[in-house]
Amino acid sequence: MQIWEKDEFRIHRLGNFRCNCYLILGGQKAVLVDAGVKSERKILVKGLETLGITRLDGLIITHNHGDHTGNAAYLQKRFGCPIFAQAEGIAGLQAGRWVAPKGTDIFGKIVYAVETKFPAKAFSQYESCVDVRDVFEDFQGIFQADDVQIVRTEGHTVDSISVVVKQDAAIIGDAFVLHPWRNRVTLSVADEGEKVVPSWEVLLETGCRYFLPAHGRVTSREMLANSLLFSKKIRYNTK
Repeated sequence: MQIWEKDEFRIHRLGNFRCNCYLILGGQKAVLVDAGVKSERKILVKGLETLGITRLDGLIITHNHGDHTGNAAYLQKRFGCPIFAQAEGIAGLQAGRWVAPKGTDIFGKIVYAVETKFPAKAFSQYESCVDVRDVFEDFQGIFQADDVQIVRTEGHTVDSISVVVKQDAAIIGDAFVLHPWRNRVTLSVADEGEKVVPSWEVLLETGCRYFLPAHGRVTSREMLANSLLFSKKIRYNTK
């Protein structure tokens, strides 16, 4: 489903349940962001085929977690593309393994405890990847620098990145998720909780109006800005 367009660039969200995967089309290039889980491979491939995609120019992994990497090796073979990731995540992709993030609050700590005590093999392991390249060193040249940029949005993991398209829409991986009942964003599961809010500031500094998360719906700039103010009030106990 096409969810964003500007100039000759389009972003399609492919219909996965566990993790949103996004296809960037522009400048006669096609780049996929995140690869979903193995159990949803058919859905992902069908979405690409429906759009007429027979070859990808690249696959960007926003961070090394199994719900984002489960089909990476398969897609690389099928569509003949290199994989791009932040340097800190490359070794995990090559080994086909990931580690659950720690929590920033009681909910996140419970999730971490459950995932580490009862690891789901389908998520903690996946097919190892080859030709994994440093996104900051090797992605340049696929798109014009003014069209697509990569920014560090660490917090959830040390290797987390976001993909900024035309300074208007950012594909953010797990930089945040929508709060389940409040009209703001949050992030309960993170390895480096102190970096979550600064990463939200980085996203706002891009000038983007729309933020496309791996889990949930498109988020507005206004909601992210309000969430940032709320988080700072809680952090510094201000009114």
